[in-house]
Amino acid sequence: MAEQNELYAQGRTKPGPKVTNAKGGTSYHNFGVAVDFALLLPDGRSVSWDTKLDGNADRKAGWIQVVDIAKDLGFEWGGDWKTFTDLPHFQMVFGLSTAQYRAGKRHTQHNLMKL
Repeated sequence: MAEQNELYAQGRTKPGPKVTNAKGGTSYHNFGVAVDFALLLPDGRSVSWDTKLDGNADRKAGWIQVVDIAKDLGFEWGGDWKTFTDLPHFQMVFGLSTAQYRAGKRHTQHNLMKL
């Protein structure tokens, strides 16, 4: 939660661009149901956030290939959001709000069956 609050302060009370609209406890990252991604480059150590990079020359950006796979698996993509587009973000929240997670509720097999 402290790390999330530090990220939230960026662009507000600390230098740098805004990178999140979520304070600690209001991000799905805080509950292990969200991830951010980047493309691993061929050297195996470097990453890229270039959304147009076509590393395998198949005429489709690698970023969109990852997005398509994640969405097929049921993840929500931050790139589809209208108010705060978050291109590297995926989440699968199992029908629960961050308030429910903060209150201790967790997904169950029943929640999964509804998806």
